[in-house]
Amino acid sequence: MSLYFIDVHPNRKTTLVVAKKGSKKQSLFSDFSPITRKEWESVLERDLKGKDYKKVLSWQTTEGISALPFYRLDDLPNSLHHQPDLSKADRTWQACDTIYDADPADANLSLKNAIDGGADYVQIKAFATPDDGMLGGDFTGTQLQDQKSINQLFENIDTQSIGFLFDSGMTSPALLAMIQNRDDADKILSHSRFLFDPFTYTAKHGRMPLNEKQLNEIIGLMATQPAEKTLAANGAHYYNSGATIVQELGITLAIASEFLARTPEKDRAHAAQNLFFHLSAGILYFPEIAKIRAARLLWKNILEGYDLDTEIPITIHSQTTSWNKTIADAHNNMLRATTEAMSAVLGGTNMLVVDPFDAHVKEPDQFSRRIARNVNHILAEEAHFSKVADPGAGSYYIEKLTDKIAEKAWDYFRLIENQGGFINALEANIIQREIRRSAEKKNLAVATRKIALTGTNDVPNIEDRIPDKLFYDDPVDSLRQTKTTVDADDNALIDNLQTAFADGASIGDLIPRLLSPQKLLYKTVKPHRASIPFEKMRLRTQQENEKTGMDCSAALVPIGHLKMRKARAGFAENYLQTAGITAHNHPGFNSVDDAKKEISGDHQIVVLCSSDKEYPELVKPFCKAFSGNEKIRILAGNPGDNEDTYRKAGIDYFIYSGSNMVEILGDIQHHLFENSDS
Repeated sequence: MSLYFIDVHPNRKTTLVVAKKGSKKQSLFSDFSPITRKEWESVLERDLKGKDYKKVLSWQTTEGISALPFYRLDDLPNSLHHQPDLSKADRTWQACDTIYDADPADANLSLKNAIDGGADYVQIKAFATPDDGMLGGDFTGTQLQDQKSINQLFENIDTQSIGFLFDSGMTSPALLAMIQNRDDADKILSHSRFLFDPFTYTAKHGRMPLNEKQLNEIIGLMATQPAEKTLAANGAHYYNSGATIVQELGITLAIASEFLARTPEKDRAHAAQNLFFHLSAGILYFPEIAKIRAARLLWKNILEGYDLDTEIPITIHSQTTSWNKTIADAHNNMLRATTEAMSAVLGGTNMLVVDPFDAHVKEPDQFSRRIARNVNHILAEEAHFSKVADPGAGSYYIEKLTDKIAEKAWDYFRLIENQGGFINALEANIIQREIRRSAEKKNLAVATRKIALTGTNDVPNIEDRIPDKLFYDDPVDSLRQTKTTVDADDNALIDNLQTAFADGASIGDLIPRLLSPQKLLYKTVKPHRASIPFEKMRLRTQQENEKTGMDCSAALVPIGHLKMRKARAGFAENYLQTAGITAHNHPGFNSVDDAKKEISGDHQIVVLCSSDKEYPELVKPFCKAFSGNEKIRILAGNPGDNEDTYRKAGIDYFIYSGSNMVEILGDIQHHLFENSDS
């Protein structure tokens, strides 16, 4: 009987071998001759009829990363050096749920549900937002503003059974101080992480949260606090604002470097150990796997640059992106989030938040929270992703992507560092300019359907209703004040905050010590969802229908070549319905006159659907048959050199693959609703 096993060599290449008792090892594939690159390429050339596969089959992503259809070992000059220690078979990650409740008592119940549902961590949003109209502004998320509210949150909670990620921004020192006032502080803080990133605050709001001296002192204090993680490099914010994978990773490294540079040298090792990366789980499956692997490689470069122990590990926290999530046909978000979660897990993330499918339109209910939470469990327990040390190891494709992303991200990091660091690069508008260019490119890809958002810019559900309020606002409550003050000694800030909270103070009293927005100096970087332009068009059509009592509709007029008219009618139906315009299709007509007799005059839009060859003969009679200023006449197809001729004949708009749907549909809507606009 033969025994099959994997032989792991020092260079980490793996070879499947077979051995019989008492015999020498033999390669299972020893009877097969190796295939050369030239042989592979000759097969590709034959199948492509002489075309260059590097041009025809290469993948050009919107992220600026290109990939060929296959790679070999000789494409990797450093061999398979990205693999972790394969003896570490435990590849579990922490499943993190999110608390959305504003009231601490409600948040306490959600926390218990998360524990019962198998969450390892919970993410709790609780931070102050700037407002020039009042001291400190508003408090967003769960209202953890004083000692009483913190105690409500933890009431009857087994704090050793769950970890906490506090998305608390500049109020992180205050929450940390309130927790330290509790008897079980050590238990809570030993598995508590604080999403404290003052540099991303600066990018988001265009101003520093504190003056330089105060900011550096608070960074130094946070770097040495007895919590699991107290400093965060929040790269996900920039990806959700339109940044590429390369930009997100380069910015994350720059923020990490900024933290280390502003921490006293004696505390830098502590700061490195207390730092974690907060990254998006984005839309490109394989590049996202490679991104997380590249992040670990580049973190070692950062440590080496600061003369720190390169074995200090980096904790990576991933969260499904909001950039591609939609309000229209929102259940598709479950599928998007699942593939994003898979890429994060396969890349080796340490913690994963899967956002509920409806988190971008309303406060998620128990159903959507449970479904999101269970994505983690299915990947771990049913798909067994937690049982493989490194699923990407040995894949030349993923290894090559890892190399490319690491190289480009390091170059982007160096670009920022050459400006003197992250804040200086913001001041020079380098980061904002690059992200704006990337965002415009991605938004154009969505508008031209190079990036498909199913249910939004492709195959929309015309029966799906868009909420009248497109944007879900987090619960906001004004900061409470009791006129209590805190000692101004920055070196003892946490201790002084503890005393103040124990005496009944609220964050509103102490906010000037934590958040005092400086002069507006920088252009801002703010997240957005790519689907919003389509959702706005859908909502506008919906509101016009309700206001007038009519159904804004289009009649499709398929004539001529059977295959072409059917294809273009289907395309036009899909195209128009992304703006909420109902399209009525027809099997086809023999002539324009037949179409005129059958199509009702109630339709505001008529669309000619035929072949390019037949359009020159059909356009004039079509426009004459459906004349009148009240009609919008559309041709399905790219007119090419005939555009002027067709426009003179009476065609108002052209819709075709690759056209800018947002611009064209926006113009059609303005034309359609111009009377109500005035």
